[in-house]
Amino acid sequence: QDELGDSADIDRDQFSHDLGTIIFSGRQLLSLINDILDLSKMETGKMQLSFEPFQPAPLVFQVCDSLSPLVAQNNNQLILDIASDDMTEIVSDAGKLQQIVTNLFSNACKFTKDGTITVAAKMVDDNLVVVVTDTGIGMTDEQQARIFNAFVQAEAHTGTEYGGTGLGLAIVKEFCQMLGGDISVSSELGTGSQFTVTLPVDPGSDHAGA
Repeated sequence: QDELGDSADIDRDQFSHDLGTIIFSGRQLLSLINDILDLSKMETGKMQLSFEPFQPAPLVFQVCDSLSPLVAQNNNQLILDIASDDMTEIVSDAGKLQQIVTNLFSNACKFTKDGTITVAAKMVDDNLVVVVTDTGIGMTDEQQARIFNAFVQAEAHTGTEYGGTGLGLAIVKEFCQMLGGDISVSSELGTGSQFTVTLPVDPGSDHAGA
């Protein structure tokens, strides 16, 4: 603002850099606020679910396509293995599934460099199974045991080096369980991680009043 008020020429490159920093910071802050609001709603039992029939394959494709710029940032490659022809309609909360896939996909891109991100989806025994695999930094058994806890990251320096608040995976696990499913992780330090989400095709009447 000060520079805009001066009569001197504006350094456009510096301006572009500064605006980019402001936009990035704003998005980070918005993401943090949304995560805290989601966590607060879940803790108070006020998180609302909207169960409707929808096709999961286009949703997973759309998430991966919209987030494809994240893949290029760290020179990664994306592999999609979505069994569209074999996937049936499911009754669930499309918005929550979108948040689940978005978080897992973003994490895979963030913790992987010069590697491969694989997103797979298929139907198994009346369940939708979505698997996000990366060839990134991976985790030890001790780290895997605590990553689904709120405000916890794999290591103390993870937030500083890679960003984030440690809320994303806690919210993902809570969403999975609210939708009648669950999430598991398999990882090896230095090799990569694999997150597997399993959601019922139709959770039935148990969630009718959610």
